[in-house]
Amino acid sequence: MLGACAGTQTAATSEPMASQAPAAAETGDGSLLGKYKCQLTIDGKTYPAAECEIVPGDLEGVLWIEKRQGSQRFAGEVTPSGGGFDLAGYFYCPQGACDEEVKATFARTGDGFEATIQTAHGPVKVTLVK
Repeated sequence: MLGACAGTQTAATSEPMASQAPAAAETGDGSLLGKYKCQLTIDGKTYPAAECEIVPGDLEGVLWIEKRQGSQRFAGEVTPSGGGFDLAGYFYCPQGACDEEVKATFARTGDGFEATIQTAHGPVKVTLVK
């Protein structure tokens, strides 16, 4: 059950550093860029929203998303797709209990995006709102 790593945040052991995220470059799709409130729903429980952000990456046309708050986090490359975007990255807990590579497709939902990330511990619904 993934909810097991939903406890209090502690010092990171496997947390990706912001420096691992691509820094800044121009990209053709500015509509995805910006700060969002990311909310996770796991095993029917919705956790408080935390900040996440989509930023330009180091390589032209590459975007990067990262949620660096809370006990469950995700980060990875964003590829615009059909009004939403695809995520290819990783889902992790600062304590290392749920680290794994993931892929997901985020669909546009009014003022944000939504996807279900399939993890080894079960599905994680992710809602992003600007």
